[in-house]
Amino acid sequence: MHPWGLMPPYFYIENGNLGEILKYYIVILLLKEVKKMEKKVVERLVRKVSLEGSSLAVHLPKSWGAAQGIGKGSKVVLEFLSDGSILIRRADKNE
Repeated sequence: MHPWGLMPPYFYIENGNLGEILKYYIVILLLKEVKKMEKKVVERLVRKVSLEGSSLAVHLPKSWGAAQGIGKGSKVVLEFLSDGSILIRRADKNE
């Protein structure tokens, strides 16, 4: 690794490998965007899971639903993340 943490761009340009420098900066930009996307916990609740028919159910706070524009009959999207967590969000009109 370079002493400054990142290889200086002139290294790639001097060697005529512009494709590599572009890939390098794209990766840096993507990493910065991922860092911005990290979610912060603003509230933590513990809920009991119930069995309703052949499905597991978790009841969400009505106040949260109202704040998200979610109510009875609304559609939500469940995104299953690699760490085992589930992200719940209001479905867009085209989903």
